[in-house]
Amino acid sequence: VEMTIGATIHTAQGLKMTETHRIKPPILPSLQMPTLEVDPSISLSNNDEISQKGKIYQAQS
Repeated sequence: VEMTIGATIHTAQGLKMTETHRIKPPILPSLQMPTLEVDPSISLSNNDEISQKGKIYQAQS
């Protein structure tokens, strides 16, 4: 658990202060994913079955 400690200071004439943010912004990783190239010359025949995950299974004859 992360905690922050604070205090209240009461003065007769006020207190001049500056605020500095010490929290560093999060580092976002660069997600480089390989591209998928599809060969347009390949087509599915009626003997092929496609699962819900997109895998192709050859029907055995």
